[in-house]
Parts: sequence; structure tokens; C-alpha cells
Amino acid sequence: MTVLVTGAAGKVGRLLLPSLRERYEVRGVDRPDGDLTDPSVALALCRDVSAVVHLAGNPYPGARWPDLRDSADMVANVLAAAVANDVPQVVLASSGHAMGGYVDIGRLPVRPQWPAYACCGYGAQKVLAESLGRVYHDQYGLSVVCLRLGGVREEPLATTWLPNWLSPGDLGRVVTAALTADVGYAACAAVSANTGGWWDLTNEIGYEPVDDSAPWTDRVRDDTPPPGGPARPRWGLLHRS
Repeated sequence: MTVLVTGAAGKVGRLLLPSLRERYEVRGVDRPDGDLTDPSVALALCRDVSAVVHLAGNPYPGARWPDLRDSADMVANVLAAAVANDVPQVVLASSGHAMGGYVDIGRLPVRPQWPAYACCGYGAQKVLAESLGRVYHDQYGLSVVCLRLGGVREEPLATTWLPNWLSPGDLGRVVTAALTADVGYAACAAVSANTGGWWDLTNEIGYEPVDDSAPWTDRVRDDTPPPGGPARPRWGLLHRS
């Protein structure tokens, strides 16, 4: 099974590829291999693969829409290229920001069956990607799994990362689960089994996280505001997925 991974040179891609290569033949591509905003490039890159894991795109939650348009075009082009090349399965990197509005109003844990509620423009672009993925499933029978990635790093960066952390090991587990699941369309939280986590980890793809951010509780920088101090910025602007 050959898996195309877009955005392979990014932070998430670099952490994911070693685990995927244990199971699959992986074709990693990034900007030097072609501009995915060009439909013909997407069409060529998606030839002769069994599945696509689409990570490419703007990773910055503070980005404004002019800087997110390319990410939206990439999703549209990859989905269209998969259909044109008879690739049966696409895994889309969504983000917890697609549901981060619930975090900002304190409605926890966030349930996967709730309607999307983006906390920022970046999250809204991910909601658009999820919706387009559903359309391609409904219209063309493409299997699409949208993974609402948490903060992906080797270890949490600060206290606000603890509920939302996705370890490299669990990153490999959730993407592998998405690639092996027999589902038509799914959108699920992709975070580790963090003590005090914000997310209901019920899912349709058989993902079972193993790691927990709890061992870092007393080791990471405390970025929570002091009592009576300035209000904390909206969560959606604090994290990158």
C-alpha cells in the first residue's frame, strides 16, 4: 500500500513519517515537489497511490483569510485529484480549532457529534475542508476521515497544551487507524489520552490513544493568567496544529 503524504516536511509530517514507514510505502511531498494550489500538480502527485494523508496548508491559527485561501484550494484540489485517480481514501488534517469555540465558552468535553464551532479563521477553514470532504464522500464515494489534530509536539509546550496535546506516538496511531478504518466519512478528535482533556475521544475509526500529558504538568511553563490579571486570549489563538 502506497500512501502519499502532503506537507511531509512540516512539523507534523516529520513526526508522522517514521511510524507510517513501518507499515506502508510512503511517498512524502512538500513545496519543492509542486504547488498543490495547481490542480494539475495535485492530479500528478495523486497518481498510483492507495491513499492520501493531506497535511499541507497554513499552520498558523492567527492567519487571516487571504493567507488561508491557498489551504482551502489545496484541499479541494487533493480531493478532486483523488477521485480522478481512483484513489479510494483520503485522510484530511483538520484541527481542534474546528471545534475550539466550545472550548472558549467552557462547554466541555467537546463531543464529536456536535456541530462544528470554529474559534478563529483558521478553524473555519478546517470546517470548510471537513464539509468538502463530506461532499466528496456523498457524491463520489470517496472515503474521507478528518482528524481534528491537537497540539502535535514531542512534549507539551505549556500548561494550556496539556489538555490538547497529541504525542508523536498517538499521532502515528490515529493516522494508522484512519487509514485502516472501514468508514465512508468521519471527523474525530485526534489528541492523546490526557488527564483533564477537553475532548470526548469517542470515534468511528478505532483510535485508542496511549499517551497522557500528565507527567509534564509540573515541568512545563505556566502560561495561565494570574487571578485578577488580563483576560486570557481566546484559546484558538494560542495553539498550532
